[in-house]
Amino acid sequence: MTTKAKKTLYFVRHAESEQNVATRDLHAGRQGAARRIIDLGWDAPLSETGRTQLEHAKTSAELKAWKDDAKIELIAHSPYVRAVETARACFEGREISELECLHERTLSEYFIPWLLDRRIGALRDWLDARPEQRIALVGHGQFFKRCLGAPEVLRNVGVVEVAYENRVFTAKPKTVWPGFAPGRATPLPGEAAPVAPETIDLSDRDDAS
Repeated sequence: MTTKAKKTLYFVRHAESEQNVATRDLHAGRQGAARRIIDLGWDAPLSETGRTQLEHAKTSAELKAWKDDAKIELIAHSPYVRAVETARACFEGREISELECLHERTLSEYFIPWLLDRRIGALRDWLDARPEQRIALVGHGQFFKRCLGAPEVLRNVGVVEVAYENRVFTAKPKTVWPGFAPGRATPLPGEAAPVAPETIDLSDRDDAS
């Protein structure tokens, strides 16, 4: 088997979307939340809180230091508008490109998980074909959760560093920036991003898209 060069990836989850808000409302039992989720569809825009999160992220000294040190060669994002806007804000002034296979988990992929695994395989194919060694991917909670076999999704605008080698994503990513707790426009000091480990658990958080 041909050995593939090790790459360093950065998974960045989008800022809070209107779908995240509606899903929290649904879990809280608020009237009309289910109808709103249906009306929003998959490509929900950022919420007002999400836009504030991005303004905070753009001025974060920690994120600036990471971008200066990381030497990122390539930035790709999901086609969904919440990921596009997050990529533009977090990597302002950099060239970014759309990567179709990064879109969020679909309804059919919830019921038939191997369909999502097949799409993650397409991401692996893309990574293997790219010459760059340090790549940032801006996408979605459930997609990254499945890639990593993590028990929970990244927080909004959470960033983790992931080693990728021989078509395997590391099971223990390194937290770069913890992101924002659900519904918050500012990060909570001292909190780590809730990504950990080793077994694939497909239970879903209430703000997971």
